[in-house]
Amino acid sequence: MIFSSSKEASTIQKLEKIDKETVTQFLNNQNRDVFNFVSPNPKVALVNFTSFFKVIKAAGGLVKNLKGELLVIKRNGKIDLPKGKVEPKENIAKAAQREVEEECGITLTKPQKLIDQTFHVYPLKSGSWAFKPTYWYSFNYEGNGLLSPQSEEGITDVFWVSFSELSNCVEKTYPSLVPFFSRKTAY
Repeated sequence: MIFSSSKEASTIQKLEKIDKETVTQFLNNQNRDVFNFVSPNPKVALVNFTSFFKVIKAAGGLVKNLKGELLVIKRNGKIDLPKGKVEPKENIAKAAQREVEEECGITLTKPQKLIDQTFHVYPLKSGSWAFKPTYWYSFNYEGNGLLSPQSEEGITDVFWVSFSELSNCVEKTYPSLVPFFSRKTAY
């Protein structure tokens, strides 16, 4: 199994075995925001890799208004997309809708479709690690209500960004969201 932050052979770090100690040591020694996970059998490798983490499922929305703009939030000083934890036994698409509505103060109709899934890991206060798969759904918003940030979640602003301006968000967001802000067309 190989974890890589680049396609260049000189930057590839090969893990000879996947066990809790090796994975934890690898993650604790990383000084990069993104790494690629390469395996001849990615589904099996992903199951093995995530077995060493607390898995926290999340869902969020890529919400487009009638002008074709994308709904974004500012959370903890970063440009972000509305998302949050999926409750136990909650339908993932419904969780995406609930989280967008709670974080942005708008009412949505049902999600259009699942667009993508992102993954990231982060350390927990306990010293262990969390693995967070986030499921992204597209929504169309036809209303014109005022946006209202959910301040108790660290959200200080909610606003619409045109697709031509999305690239301005790249430097201000998280690495796992860069592909969404690098798009030139609507979802």
